Amino acid sequence: MSSISILIVLYNKKISQSKTLQTLAGHNLSSISLRVINNGPEFIKPEGELWDNLTSRIDKVEFYNRLENAPLSQLYNQFISENKSFYYVIFDDDTD
Repeated sequence: MSSISILIVLYNKKISQSKTLQTLAGHNLSSISLRVINNGPEFIKPEGELWDNLTSRIDKVEFYNRLENAPLSQLYNQFISENKSFYYVIFDDDTD
C-alpha cells in the first residue's frame, strides 16, 4: 500500500508533454499512488510509451478527464479530502 499520493493536473497538454510525468517515469516509484487529471480543454486517452512506463513503475495510477476546466482549488481540495491518510504532493505539469 502506498503512503504517498501525488496529484498532477494537466491543462491543454498531452501526457507526453508533461515535464513532471517525464521526470517521474525515470524513477522507481512503486510505493506511491499517482492521480493525473486532464483539466481540459480536449479529451485525452491515458496511453502511449510514457503512460505505459508510469503504470509499470507506480503502485496505483488513476487518470481522469475533467474537460470543464475546474478551478484548481476544487481539484486540490477533493484530492486532499480523498487522501487524508496519506502524505500528498501536488505538482504542476511542468515541474522537473
